[in-house]
Amino acid sequence: VVDNIVGHWSFISHDGRFVVVSGANEIGVMVLNIADGRLTNSPIHLDNHEGGWMPPGGDIFITHRLNELTAFDVKTGAMIRRFPGHSNSVRDVALSRQGQLMASASRDRTVRLWRFADGQLLHTIPAHDHPVHCVEFSPDNRTVISGDVRGNLVFSHVATGRVLMSMSLSDE
Repeated sequence: VVDNIVGHWSFISHDGRFVVVSGANEIGVMVLNIADGRLTNSPIHLDNHEGGWMPPGGDIFITHRLNELTAFDVKTGAMIRRFPGHSNSVRDVALSRQGQLMASASRDRTVRLWRFADGQLLHTIPAHDHPVHCVEFSPDNRTVISGDVRGNLVFSHVATGRVLMSMSLSDE
């Protein structure tokens, strides 16, 4: 199956068990179990969705289309929920260790914190002066760390959205 796919985008799940591949529109998105190479779903057809993330467990994947994130059921392709709100494209997504919270980093220079279960926006953190390209939760899920294109890191408190600290890794 994989030999016949010309990938538009692909990624490996955080737990390393699955690879998600997007082919041309007529092929759709497919999820393969790495251990046995079998498809776990029928192709899911998505219009103009890019990039993706799969939290541990492999039962959902998240894609972005312009400024909106969407979560899909891997097996059925059904949309689970949307996370609208960014004013520019999303560059990265992170899920908390238990999968209860999600953070998104965007070219709109913000990090947004969401409750994953119902898609509620908890905090918008406008802490960067440049597009934000990466985001991750600390191991204890109390802090979200984001990085922008100029090498600036911002550490924000998850419960309040308040910036705790920022630093530059750039020579500028």
